[in-house]
Amino acid sequence: MMQRFWRALTYTLHAARSVMLANPNAEVYPLIPCFRVCEVYMGSPTGASVMLNMFLSPFPAPGVDPSVWTTVRTFQASFLGLELAGMLAAALSSYIRQVSADSGTPLYVDLFFADLAPADVVAALVTAWDVRRRAFPDDYFETIGVHLMQHCSEIRPDWWLAALDYAEQSASEHERQMMLALKDEVARRGPCVQCPAI
Repeated sequence: MMQRFWRALTYTLHAARSVMLANPNAEVYPLIPCFRVCEVYMGSPTGASVMLNMFLSPFPAPGVDPSVWTTVRTFQASFLGLELAGMLAAALSSYIRQVSADSGTPLYVDLFFADLAPADVVAALVTAWDVRRRAFPDDYFETIGVHLMQHCSEIRPDWWLAALDYAEQSASEHERQMMLALKDEVARRGPCVQCPAI
């Protein structure tokens, strides 16, 4: 049953991507099923390992080799995509804390960050940055950015440093200001302690 569900989700994401490529103005919300899956597994004793395996592992279906996560990352960078990234990063953090000696952990980390380029994340975050106020418009947007960065800096500090370096060296002035603000907020809050054990 689970295999059929994941196969259906993968094909749905591929179909949604085709629609969006053909018509960029089409109102398609392909990530909603992904959020529902995360909500189901949050709080389950084996939830983190199931989420990571199903989202990050390449999917063994005819003609569908990329993972669900890789397929999701082919959509235009958006805040919804970053919110999903934050959920997966939280699951990955939880998994690492629970089974740090597990041989699959480095693979999950590599699979997650392989499709999370710092430049894409910065570009998606800045779409909600209020240039005049030099701040995010409300707590929702700031929380998504800070939460993702808290977990990414815990899981792979080098990725976080690369994101900051990109903002300093290659990004626009607005992106640089936003990342400096995020850096200060992440430093102020420290590691995420709000996420439940997944």
